[in-house]
Amino acid sequence: MQEANDLARDLEKVGVGRLQAWSATVLLARSERPDVFTNSAEYRGDSFKVPDDMIPDFVRKAWRHAEVSLPMLDDKHPRGCVALAWYDRGALIGPRTFIERSKPWYLREVAPGIYVYAEVR
Repeated sequence: MQEANDLARDLEKVGVGRLQAWSATVLLARSERPDVFTNSAEYRGDSFKVPDDMIPDFVRKAWRHAEVSLPMLDDKHPRGCVALAWYDRGALIGPRTFIERSKPWYLREVAPGIYVYAEVR
């Protein structure tokens, strides 16, 4: 839980608006060019990896070991957010209207549309 809360603080430092603008760009790219989202994510089985050229430097610098992915409802429809994931924790970054409905062990809303989570204690 502490690592998820530390991640929340890091998200706030980078900037909620900046992250949400990037997330919107990735979601738009998925609708326009779905063929570039082909590799399954390792940590989130229901996700496709975000191509490296869509990950801005400010994300790489802040979270260089995170897996950046696009969680999916099914093969064609994204859940409406971008995930930064590690084995046991992560962040979901969507527009202000995004609401996370899953029930991980720990879930915290950092700002409207942005959540951190932890899967295990």
